Amino acid sequence: MGGNLIMASFFKGNQLYRQDENGNYRKVNDITPVNHWKLQEEFGSFISDSGLEPLSLTGVDTGVNPSGKIGISCEFNGSTSHLKTSSIRNDSVGSYSAWVYRSGDGSFQSLYSSCRTNSEQYNFNIAITTDNKFTLFVREGSVISYLTTTNIVPQDTWTHVVVTSDGTTSELYINSIKEDILIVSGTNNGSWIGNVTNRVNTNIGRTERQTITDYFDGSMEDVRLYNYALSEQEINTIYNAGNGTLSNSLLKVYPTIQEPVHHWKFQEESGTNVNDAMSGLVLTNTNATINQAGKIGKAYSFNGSSSYCEASLPADMKTATGSFAVWVNFGDTAVNTEAILTVSKNGENTRMAIRRSGTSEAIQALCQENGSYNWILGFDYQLTDAGWLHIVLTQDGVEPKFYVNGQKQTTVYQNDTDKTKWLTFANFNLFSIGVTKASGTYGHFDGFIEDVRHYDYALSSQEINNLYNNGKGLLI
Repeated sequence: MGGNLIMASFFKGNQLYRQDENGNYRKVNDITPVNHWKLQEEFGSFISDSGLEPLSLTGVDTGVNPSGKIGISCEFNGSTSHLKTSSIRNDSVGSYSAWVYRSGDGSFQSLYSSCRTNSEQYNFNIAITTDNKFTLFVREGSVISYLTTTNIVPQDTWTHVVVTSDGTTSELYINSIKEDILIVSGTNNGSWIGNVTNRVNTNIGRTERQTITDYFDGSMEDVRLYNYALSEQEINTIYNAGNGTLSNSLLKVYPTIQEPVHHWKFQEESGTNVNDAMSGLVLTNTNATINQAGKIGKAYSFNGSSSYCEASLPADMKTATGSFAVWVNFGDTAVNTEAILTVSKNGENTRMAIRRSGTSEAIQALCQENGSYNWILGFDYQLTDAGWLHIVLTQDGVEPKFYVNGQKQTTVYQNDTDKTKWLTFANFNLFSIGVTKASGTYGHFDGFIEDVRHYDYALSSQEINNLYNNGKGLLI
């Protein structure tokens, strides 16, 4: 894979899709690195590779650390330990990913290198610098690209490091967060392994140029090479999975969430339109104060008496399964029943609502048709002065489930006539945020709301956790 093609990927449920070289999306059941040294060997000097193009290494003076990040790990002594092969890769784009535990301090320490041995001026090196920053150093004669992170790789703790190149620029990540890059020398020109000619070795844990230097002091585990630039979604997945790297698949514990059907970010600075970042369902804002300090960026403030946002209910929301996710802040005063969001038939007791239950410290959801409840469920939760809370309600066609800050809540049903019901009632015709409009107008919300999302399937607990942990959520 070469050139400047940017390959995109996304998850739908637990299925990952990746764009191929022709720009088409295909299902990927198991994205495997071209090289994958798990470093799980318990004895011997043979280091196996479970990647697509296996490249076995020979270990010299390495040890076994039973206290790895995932399982066991490979231990390097900082003076002689290394893993080596005379084979090389020639990719012009790619990614490197590894878990590292830095013990030594204050010296340049190589994590992965590929060099000439008859010169000091032709080498590819991913390393930790003398000031403990993560770095990519690529030199082809006088052409240098020497980049480092702003933040350091901490000592005596497991850290996930990733570097990517799409052939134009390189990016560095520490614990799944893209770093601001410092250019120590040269430019960020996207140089990768194949840009250094006549290399004759691959080393993990040292640099083998004309002189042999830069020995790594610490432990290392789950070293991966890809022949394309990993997306932020994929990097986040590898990092969040933690123990997901015992197999070759990126589809492990924390998949990246797919795009919502509707996404109201509440980031407007003026006007009365609440824009939808997805399908264009614009809500009309009535009396909510915009451009307030929020959880992610900005938020809307609802006054508890006349504020709300709403639009006619679109057909794509009338599904049998789905999810709503929202960041809310109830503030310091319990007004009464406060509706976070409602799907309803105005003038009729037909509604699905997520709300504060009266003035109590409790959240409740209900589904009602023509005055008859299909289900009502709720749970106790401290809302007053709780700050920002991430609330999710899902329906998988069996029963609804509630989550707060990524954690599934133990709910109690007041009514469970038919727990499978969701938004398929023909009479539903209105979507509201911050108010209930059913048999009358009531339940005005008092507090702040931001980042409201609607999905047409039931988010998994892993996706909800990932959405909550990301803060601003969607990485696509």
